[in-house]
Amino acid sequence: MCKSECRMKILLVEYKNIVNKSKSAFGHGKKALGEAASICSQLGFDYACAGSREYLESLNCSVVDLPCAIHADKYGSKSIFNIFKNISTALKHNSDIVWFTNIDLYLLLYLATHKIENKVIVTEYADPLELMSLLKERKRLVGKCICALLEKGIKKINLTVQTYDAYLKRDNTIYMPDYIYYPRYELMATKPKTNRVLCLGTMSHQKDIKGLVRVFQNVDRELLIIGSFINKSSFGEVEKMASNNIIIENRLLDYDEYYDLLASSEYVILPYKMEKYGSATSGVLREAVYLGAKVIAPKALLNNMGINGIGYTNIEDVPALLNDDAVYYNDFEKYKEKNIVKRFNDEFIRMGLN
Repeated sequence: MCKSECRMKILLVEYKNIVNKSKSAFGHGKKALGEAASICSQLGFDYACAGSREYLESLNCSVVDLPCAIHADKYGSKSIFNIFKNISTALKHNSDIVWFTNIDLYLLLYLATHKIENKVIVTEYADPLELMSLLKERKRLVGKCICALLEKGIKKINLTVQTYDAYLKRDNTIYMPDYIYYPRYELMATKPKTNRVLCLGTMSHQKDIKGLVRVFQNVDRELLIIGSFINKSSFGEVEKMASNNIIIENRLLDYDEYYDLLASSEYVILPYKMEKYGSATSGVLREAVYLGAKVIAPKALLNNMGINGIGYTNIEDVPALLNDDAVYYNDFEKYKEKNIVKRFNDEFIRMGLN
């Protein structure tokens, strides 16, 4: 592997810097940045991490402050100036390689419209080609023009790290799971399980929380929903729907409680609306599997991620699918840190990036 003789300078970038109302890092971006840093450390790269202050806390490396943190409610086209400002600041840093660890279409738009001197690596959690297809369908002529620009941006990427499907659709692409499997997961997975169904994470419009509450109203099993609701009215609506077996809490969990709940729950459900979620993956779902929970999710999501669990097509079918005696085998070997690092090392050598 490339050790201390490695001279390439690499900058790992979290440019979204999405925060919640408490101005804490929101979503999986911070963890993705940390895992990329771990890989670079083991490969011997001279690396630094770029992000807003909220995303750089606790990182044991050189850091580059990016100017803008963006509230979850405001992230999007209205904040494109701040998004571009973060990307621009990162690309001005003196680095041979810039690895954007959590991207969306805004990065492709920036790459298409600016001269790029650095080699670029990106981590994709959803297929941009699929998102572009939807854009063409919805925006028609305008969508086609935007997608033509986005395709130019894709051509400026030297290596794509794809998490949403082990099947590689494009050249210069490497697969990596949303989250790497570390030994600590095996230790936490031994925690005794409580016979409940847990729904954890950000409660966004992409999740069918209302449908989940509705189908569990007359089920003799605890349903625990904990997470930050993007929309206050949505929280109020499902709270009124809840029966005695359903507990709903609108709050952000700290690190320890998050893992304690995942590790102690018999079932973990991710009720995504796949027509809105597309090919994206779920870090919560992957960590739940690592921690020994039986995971429940739309069949398409489980297939995308290569995970064995309780797959459903209609959320109404979920209660009937619960089986306490069922066993779902998932092979974690290819997700282990040593194997991921080796895969990256081989790819960097092939591309001359090290």
